[in-house]
Amino acid sequence: MSNEEISVKTTLRLPSRLLTAVRHRAIDEGLTLQAIVEQALEAYLKTPIRLKGKGR
Repeated sequence: MSNEEISVKTTLRLPSRLLTAVRHRAIDEGLTLQAIVEQALEAYLKTPIRLKGKGR
């Protein structure tokens, strides 16, 4: 995230097993949960949009 960007706070509902796993991963990698979520969302937004066609 650029230093010029404004951060906002939000609430997410996640399965407890997912949150536990990502917290452990963050500790293992020396990152914050915020940093991991930010990286994951940035990576997701770089992927092409998959349009759902009719009949699929």
